[in-house]
Amino acid sequence: LAVIVGSGMIAQAIDYDNTLLKHAAWMTHAGLFGAMLAPLCFLGGPVLLRTAWYTAGIVAGC
Repeated sequence: LAVIVGSGMIAQAIDYDNTLLKHAAWMTHAGLFGAMLAPLCFLGGPVLLRTAWYTAGIVAGC
């Protein structure tokens, strides 16, 4: 979790003028985030899917 937070902070700290590095940092951050969530999706099953639908409903309702 600390690696994901750190990669997000690094991606946000990079200046917009350096687009290639900023895009690479965001891709790395998204990849790390996906690597953390993928096992939860495979192992979580119905409970994780129900939680995802409830979260989507709450976010869409705002």
